[in-house]
Amino acid sequence: MSNDSDITGWPEKIRQRYENYLKTSFFFKEASLRKSFEKALREEGQLMKGPFPEEQHGFVQGSLASSIVAECFPDRSDDLLAALIKAPLYQHQEQALCTTYVKKQNVVVATGTASGKTESFLYPILFELYQQYLSGKLKEPGIRAMILYPMNALANDQRERLGEICRQLHDARSEFKPTFGQYTGQTPKDNRDHNRNATLRGDDRQHGELVFRNEMRDNPPHILLTNYSMLEYLLIRPEDSPLFDGNRGTFWQFIVLGARP
Repeated sequence: MSNDSDITGWPEKIRQRYENYLKTSFFFKEASLRKSFEKALREEGQLMKGPFPEEQHGFVQGSLASSIVAECFPDRSDDLLAALIKAPLYQHQEQALCTTYVKKQNVVVATGTASGKTESFLYPILFELYQQYLSGKLKEPGIRAMILYPMNALANDQRERLGEICRQLHDARSEFKPTFGQYTGQTPKDNRDHNRNATLRGDDRQHGELVFRNEMRDNPPHILLTNYSMLEYLLIRPEDSPLFDGNRGTFWQFIVLGARP
């Protein structure tokens, strides 16, 4: 993850994210069609052109994320640092983090493209999960945060961001191990659910990710990604009640409402 002040490699990252968006929006069950589609996406001028750089926006910089961690968790920040960007946060990111995590207030973030809206809501969640990890509460079962998107493709992008964060924590040998899961109509019930491409989803499992419905029902992830339509089913279907019933809602604190880009 990176702010605009660190633009190295951004054209390729933007292109890769758009490729992922298209591959999830237009998924072909036939392997040969998937390979052909992916090949066409990679060839310049076939299905995509660019991206073309434009002038950077003048977002005001704030403090380093590491400085905020050190202030919030004196002498206990090491296990969280690997999950955070090295560049300074933007001022609106810092304000969102302090208002949400420190002051426990709701926020609405409305800002430009590539201005770090994800960090604005994800960092308060990570800070809260880290606090629970330090206090031993993260071991208790239950969802802590639900992130809602109007489109599966947006949830897919967030899934990869969370997977990257968990990978960075793993590579740094951090004992802080948050979990997440994406629960949509495309989520397989278990590893035998071939109608929902269970084998492919299992092979593509990210660090810290729960990929099957049954494993999320048995042990809900700390962060749940879904869409508005699926949320209605989750709240009324008896088989999904284990996600929220009993004491599993004790530590639930965040609901993030994502909008179209």
